[in-house]
Amino acid sequence: MKSLAIGCAGLVLGIIIGTVLAFGVNALFASRAAENVVVPQPLPGQPDVSVTTSTAYINAQIQPIARSSGLARQMTLTFSAPNLCRAVVVSDLGAAVTLNATITLRVAVQNNRIVLTVQDTQVSGASIVQVVVSQQVEKIRAQAEEQINRQLQRALQGTGMRLVGINITPSDVTLQFKTGQ
Repeated sequence: MKSLAIGCAGLVLGIIIGTVLAFGVNALFASRAAENVVVPQPLPGQPDVSVTTSTAYINAQIQPIARSSGLARQMTLTFSAPNLCRAVVVSDLGAAVTLNATITLRVAVQNNRIVLTVQDTQVSGASIVQVVVSQQVEKIRAQAEEQINRQLQRALQGTGMRLVGINITPSDVTLQFKTGQ
């Protein structure tokens, strides 16, 4: 009987101490939460959000897109500053003609969209007319630009963010965004 009384007294004492500690800890954290927290504002001209991805990841993602588009059997991208992308493309132009091309593109942001501009084209593996090469390169450039912007707009939908800049290095690509208008 004596041990039952000691056990009940210990339980009641434990509940009282637990309640006091719970209210004490809650009061301690509530007073800290009430303090003014200063959130730094972004600097003018600086992006609100930057997203960086590795060039290795981009290359892994581009392979299935290049094949499914029908414009390129294989595509490998290399990047360099300032905002240059070099695409090595293997494309079938017909039953017996394969185009091996290295296309250098300048990547920029204009009106919240990625814009690709062809800087240089080098072709090997087939002797074909420059007009045919130019047409094929323009098809690849236009489709790539359209695909990139479609995916980007889909990802930004409902976020209130808009693309304002891009920074390319050999190892990564950083997209810069601003919120609001």
